[in-house]
Amino acid sequence: MKIETVKIGNVNIISYTEDGDRKILQSEEPASPEFKESFENLALDMKIALANQLNVATALRDAFLEAHRMVATKVHFKYGEGEETPESYEVWGHHYISETNYDTDVHFKFKFGEENSPDKAALEVKAAGEAYAKGERAMGNLFKEEGK
Repeated sequence: MKIETVKIGNVNIISYTEDGDRKILQSEEPASPEFKESFENLALDMKIALANQLNVATALRDAFLEAHRMVATKVHFKYGEGEETPESYEVWGHHYISETNYDTDVHFKFKFGEENSPDKAALEVKAAGEAYAKGERAMGNLFKEEGK
């Protein structure tokens, strides 16, 4: 099974390929705590990666992390030809800075293994998507199969 896209929101969506067939699962039911947590961890890791990329001094890091709010809403994994492990991923979401009017949608692209990439958290989102697609959660019937 190759997880391609995992999205959380009013409609949670997982698209994947299995045995050559593309499948899309979606649900309007609230996401499980584990599913939500995987996206929250990704958002936190993205915020830390941003602080690292901007070389925020250690003394200012806590204030930076407090002032910046990141929300991850969708992750898309890209695979090389014939590969079972993704080589890169893209994350969509939202970025706010408190006490400012900065409020924007964001779209980040990462290659696995790049410096400051939130790889571990992205793989947690992928694992949460796989678990739902396999029906391994208590809410296994949460998703409706929409098509191939």
